[in-house]
Amino acid sequence: MTVVSNPVSAPADQLSEAITRLRSLTQTSIQEGWRYCDEDLSIAQATQPDNWHDWTIAPLNAKDHIAWRKGKHVRWLGQLITVPHDLAGYPLEGLEHGDNSDNLYRDRGRGL
Repeated sequence: MTVVSNPVSAPADQLSEAITRLRSLTQTSIQEGWRYCDEDLSIAQATQPDNWHDWTIAPLNAKDHIAWRKGKHVRWLGQLITVPHDLAGYPLEGLEHGDNSDNLYRDRGRGL
């Protein structure tokens, strides 16, 4: 009987490791850092990034989600997202974020 002291990883394990590594190179979590305001503000007030600095940072629950009490309740969320010129050494120039909404503020180096 032959005993293998250094077993080779199964192909499924290697594939899973490769996918995890690729995700780490191409994705950045933005869950932390969202600020919130529970006031019933106008859209003009709530969508001004300068107003968000005074809002409280939203806590995350065990599932890494922002939760609030159920029912009819206003909660504005805001976060200034700075898009770097590259992610893990790969240039981001020309890539789209997938939403062309007028409510997103795009200005490379300042934020989304």
